Amino acid sequence: MIIALHAYRPIKQLCRYCRISNNGFRLLDEETVAFISGIFRGITFEFHRDYCDVKIGHMHTSLDLAGDFSTDALIVFLTKHNVLRAGELDNQAYMA
Repeated sequence: MIIALHAYRPIKQLCRYCRISNNGFRLLDEETVAFISGIFRGITFEFHRDYCDVKIGHMHTSLDLAGDFSTDALIVFLTKHNVLRAGELDNQAYMA
């Protein structure tokens, strides 16, 4: 159960995307989602009040959540930061 209200909506959207796109994930706690399979494999998202920490191995970056969070914005962010390549997304059907 997601207790942290500030993280509920983004985590719910991210989990819905994962179910559609066959990315396996695990909720580690109220604010953290870790991906265990699919193109997001190895990525961990830690949601905070106004930002999200994105961790991939030793790399760490933050995503500003001050605006409206969407899965499309997340994918653009991950592509711009070279976490995902556009070619990897060609085989994934994703919806916001």
